[in-house]
Amino acid sequence: MLALKSKADLEALHTGNVKESISLEYKASPAIDKKDDNKKLEMARDVAAFANADGGQIVYGMTEKDHEPAGLDEGVDGKAYPEIWFEQVLQQHIKPTIAGLRIKHVYLTKPMVAVVIDIPPTKGDPHQVSDGRYYRRHNYNRLIMEHYEVRDGMRRITDPSLELEFELFKGEAAYKNVEFSKFRNLSDPIALGALLTNTSNQPAYYTVVTIFGPPLTSWIER
Repeated sequence: MLALKSKADLEALHTGNVKESISLEYKASPAIDKKDDNKKLEMARDVAAFANADGGQIVYGMTEKDHEPAGLDEGVDGKAYPEIWFEQVLQQHIKPTIAGLRIKHVYLTKPMVAVVIDIPPTKGDPHQVSDGRYYRRHNYNRLIMEHYEVRDGMRRITDPSLELEFELFKGEAAYKNVEFSKFRNLSDPIALGALLTNTSNQPAYYTVVTIFGPPLTSWIER
């Protein structure tokens, strides 16, 4: 995530034209209003959508146009909207609560602040908003999750989710020429590693990796 700790950090988003993305969204300060329940619900939907995807950041106090930062606005009163207020709103509207969520005030001109919410990706059940729906972040948008996405998210804490990648062993070059003998159609040995990772909280106690290839006799010149 971006290190957004000061007004200068936020201004750099504008001057550097850092666009919104699947992990970054800008919101003008009027999106925050403790008297408007719809805006509280919108905040919960946005935060849950990031958590149900790959995590990300929301910057309240940055205007945008066509997904590009258009500059900081005046912000909100930090005394009227302390960090704990955001936590309480999100806890009220998102179940289960998001572990590791961080709300930060970034002072503009005291007591006015921008608000940055750092949202980690969920490692357990997907997060449901109080409107009864599940959301996820996709590119610049917030989408309602399909049934299969919710189902697969629920399985994260009960089933392992394994990913297999092959790569040259550490110390080898990223690419290597395959040299063949003049007398037989066999190449020199190449060290190939299999990297198996588990993206679920549920351990995989037994794993088998099988590599299929043509019979060795088909490689040998007769």
